[in-house]
Amino acid sequence: MSKDSDPARRMLIVEDDPEHAALARVAACSAGFDVDECDTLFDAAVRLGRFRYDVVLVDWRLGGRQSGLDLMSVMPRFQPEARFMIMTAASGAELEAVAGPVRCPVLQKPFSPASGGAFLTAAGGAAGDASHRGREVDASREVASCWRA
Repeated sequence: MSKDSDPARRMLIVEDDPEHAALARVAACSAGFDVDECDTLFDAAVRLGRFRYDVVLVDWRLGGRQSGLDLMSVMPRFQPEARFMIMTAASGAELEAVAGPVRCPVLQKPFSPASGGAFLTAAGGAAGDASHRGREVDASREVASCWRA
C-alpha cells in the first residue's frame, strides 16, 4: 500500500472475466493503486465521466464484441492525464496487431499477482498528482453516451 505522505494512485480495471479481474485487482493493489472495477465499456465510460484515474487497465476483448481499444479513443477527451494500458491473452502476430497501433503498455495474460504488480509498477510510472483522487466531474452523461448498455 501507499505511504500516508504519498497519496495512492487510482486505477480503473475494465475486465469481464471475474478471475482475471481478481488477479488484476491483487496486482494493482500490490503496486500501490486504489482500484475501481467494472466489466463493460458503458460502465467504464460512466466512471471515467465521474472520477479521475491515473491508470486505466482494460481487457482487449470484452463480452458482446466490445474492444478495450474503443475506450482508448474517448479517454483523451475526458482524462488526458490518465495512462492507458491493455491486457490480453493474444500472442504472436495477434499481439503485434494490438500492441503496434495502440502504443501503450500491454499486460500479457496469464500473469501472476507478483508479475502483474511488477508490470503495473513499471508501466504505471510515478505517482504524479493524485490530488484529483475522488473528485467528481460532470461529464458522466456525455461519456456514457458513447456506449449504450
